[in-house]
Amino acid sequence: MFVWPAGLAFAAILPAIVILYFLKLRRIPKVVSSTYLWKRAVDQYRVNRPFQRFQNQLLLWLQLLLLAFLILALSRPCIRTEVDQSGVSLFLIDHSASMNTREEGGSRLDLGKRLIREVIQAKRGSDQMMIVAFSDRAFVAAPMTTEKETLLASLDQIQPTHRPTRLTEAWQTVQAVARQYDRSDIYLVSDGGFGTQVHLGLSNALIHFVPVGRSVNNLGIVHLETRESTDDRTVKEIFAQVFNRRREPATTRVELCLNGRLADAQDVTIAPGERKGIIFRRRSAEGVAEVRIPEADDFPEDNRAWISLGGSDTARVLLVGEENLFLKQVLQNDPDVELLLLPPASYAVSEGELPASDLVVFDGVSPKTLPQGTSLCLGSAPSIEGFKPGPVVDNPRLLRWDQEHLLTRFVNFSTLNVSRLSTGAQPPWMRTLLASDQGPVLSAGERGGSRLVLARFGLLESDWPLRVSFPLFMSNLVRWAKDGDAPAKEEIVRAGQPLSISVPPGCREGALVLPTGEERRLSVGAQRQTVLQDTEHPGLYRVRWDGRKRDAVYVVNLLDPMESDIEVPPAVKVGDSTLAGKDERAIVRRELTGWFLLAALAILVFEWLYYQFRR
Repeated sequence: MFVWPAGLAFAAILPAIVILYFLKLRRIPKVVSSTYLWKRAVDQYRVNRPFQRFQNQLLLWLQLLLLAFLILALSRPCIRTEVDQSGVSLFLIDHSASMNTREEGGSRLDLGKRLIREVIQAKRGSDQMMIVAFSDRAFVAAPMTTEKETLLASLDQIQPTHRPTRLTEAWQTVQAVARQYDRSDIYLVSDGGFGTQVHLGLSNALIHFVPVGRSVNNLGIVHLETRESTDDRTVKEIFAQVFNRRREPATTRVELCLNGRLADAQDVTIAPGERKGIIFRRRSAEGVAEVRIPEADDFPEDNRAWISLGGSDTARVLLVGEENLFLKQVLQNDPDVELLLLPPASYAVSEGELPASDLVVFDGVSPKTLPQGTSLCLGSAPSIEGFKPGPVVDNPRLLRWDQEHLLTRFVNFSTLNVSRLSTGAQPPWMRTLLASDQGPVLSAGERGGSRLVLARFGLLESDWPLRVSFPLFMSNLVRWAKDGDAPAKEEIVRAGQPLSISVPPGCREGALVLPTGEERRLSVGAQRQTVLQDTEHPGLYRVRWDGRKRDAVYVVNLLDPMESDIEVPPAVKVGDSTLAGKDERAIVRRELTGWFLLAALAILVFEWLYYQFRR
């Protein structure tokens, strides 16, 4: 066989060399005093035919043989041969998510560990072994040793994960060890599904692929996202994809749960090996959505997936000013708001020292400094650099509003009437959201970690509290203060990836509840975010911050089509080589390119010696 069979196409050059020997005219040169007597010979030379009889010469056969050897060397001929195992064994065991698939006798990981355990127990005393476990990362469970007890104890420490399969790091680890020995055996114990191909590299190791598992009984959720409906922006569409790994069509029910309660269900039929999309539509959906397949199969890890719809944790809002019934009522009616009240006299005494809050509303109070976070000033601009007061005008005519900002989503100001407007200049970092013929009416901006929203009129100087746009705007403002510029849909975090957790203002302690029910204490400093590295289990991660009424909820999913494709291939592609499943003697490929190059060189040397001595 040949590694590069296309190189044999160069064999088309061989007939061309033979044709040259039909065309070549060999004549012996003669020196004569005159061509008169040779006129007849010259005439024959002129009318000579372009072809002649084939000349059987040694040079021709040497050239053909030389070219044949070079073409064969270019095609990289090889043979497959069986070689006995060495006394150095390096085991690569896969413990990614798909190795949790149920088989007869346990999970695939259990079966793989059982195979390695049998090899360890049957080893000779001088045999050296090493165990490396891998998923999307690798770790050395047992370094090279001859101790059975050490190897068996290390094997028991390998636990299942929900991570994807990546072979590169593990392969580089065993290759570095294999190069230290004249001969070694590498055993790849896995169900396949490698995310990236790697090159085998150069070493004296014999590669054994040990496939584990046979089941293809799996229906899994491989994609999940939310989006706004193109027909109605108040409707959220939850889009999911279900994959059928079975060898026959499958009909199953897919359920949607909102905040733990069943909200919808659809039946779907999927062809074998195909994906099918499902769309659930919900109006004003908030919290956490779960899409699940209630039907049992051999890989239940991908039967559930979660996604955040926003509005699941509480925002702390501080209201500074005299009691305003409209403002107080719209904030208290929001279930995601924890409202605190601070009279103007108490604010003056505090000298800007405010309780930690996500949002501070200054109603008729002009702050001298802006607190960290988000602030709303109603009726008066802050006394900071860039703001200059102007005259008060009556009944300004509203012109236009910015419909792209998160604060003005779904908000219509066409029915708003303002009786008195405080005009004035504003710094360039402020963005006008609502404009009038007398200047900005509503604006927003951010500087130095502080956000500011400025309404240049008091609520009692307009009919805004009577309009639908007022509670909508305040709801957008609360979400903006809590989540920043992030949309309601959170980025999908997969098992094993770091999870970024937002820390509410003033919170230093909290409790993290894992999907397994385990609870851990969280201690953070002054930063607004902390990172959780331990996300091994898909599901809901709840954070209970001290002093907060509601939990902050984060989701972690599997959502990996390669892990849901649990079919075990008979061979795996690694780099430019294919490893067929075999667990007894190693079949290795030995290339013969070097021998053919040596043969070609020998022909060149023989040709040179032959013609030297012949001359």
